Amino acid sequence: MMGARTEMQEALFYEFSLERHVPKDHLVRALDRFVDLSVLRGHLRPFYSDIGRPSIDPELMIRMLIIGYCFGIRSERRLCDEVHLNLAYRWFCRLGLEGDVPNHSTFSKNRHGRFRQCDLLRRLFEEPCRSVAARFGIAVSSVVKWTQRLRATGSVAPAKMGGYRKWVLEPHRAFIVQRIAEAPQLTLHRLKDELAARGIVVSHDAIWRFLRREGLRFKITMFALEQARADTARRRQRWRSWQYRLDPQRLVFIDETWIKTNMAPLYGWGQKGKRLKGFAPHGHWRTLTFLGALRADRLAAPCVFDGPINGRTFHAYVEQML
Repeated sequence: MMGARTEMQEALFYEFSLERHVPKDHLVRALDRFVDLSVLRGHLRPFYSDIGRPSIDPELMIRMLIIGYCFGIRSERRLCDEVHLNLAYRWFCRLGLEGDVPNHSTFSKNRHGRFRQCDLLRRLFEEPCRSVAARFGIAVSSVVKWTQRLRATGSVAPAKMGGYRKWVLEPHRAFIVQRIAEAPQLTLHRLKDELAARGIVVSHDAIWRFLRREGLRFKITMFALEQARADTARRRQRWRSWQYRLDPQRLVFIDETWIKTNMAPLYGWGQKGKRLKGFAPHGHWRTLTFLGALRADRLAAPCVFDGPINGRTFHAYVEQML
């Protein structure tokens, strides 16, 4: 037969721990890791008397205020009731199971009296900023600004420096790109004159910056004009088709380089009042030409000519040296 208890039986001893009943992912645990109230009593000491009975612990009231701000409890009467009933709030406020929650009237008088007179709440919320500033050796204002930026944008990365001003030539981009495609060798001066003829007066720097932003660079790689001829193109194609048959060990490449005696540096840095000596080959300024045959394993037939290379000296080199 099912039985029923007819009266409530009180236990003599209880084994209960708030620590085990507050979930690990509860918000109050995250708050407790970052709340530091060690400086609280030092700020409030001038507002308490040295005689009389002990007051309610100001740390308890501050922790209750934090609970109210974080969980949206705006009424002081309701806040006191919630802290009295909620185990997680009791754990955060260090009340345990048997701790007394202050009366809402006492709580209100302290919040509107002592706390406001000493500007305590502002100091408490600035203290983490001071700790971070001291840790990294920066100004408190920097911590505040970075925090505000993190809340507003989700990142502390700095904003771009400049670049907010619109480009003067942006409305004429199509014309400039078309002219560059038609005449790649167009100089800044020529392009500036063409823009001026259309009523667009800008500086060289504005054009240069616009072209750089478009990814353009002023450069050119020269090729022989004869490459565009049909007969030359056929010979080049035939030469490419023969290359795989050639033995690299039998190939000889003739190359030349030159040097002039006036290539020696004519000026240098020296002490005022002292002569700076430089050295160059004796005699008049002239050109020396060096010819050599490059093979796969060595340099062959080196030869130096007194003067620039020409057809006559090149034939003599081929006949006598090679």
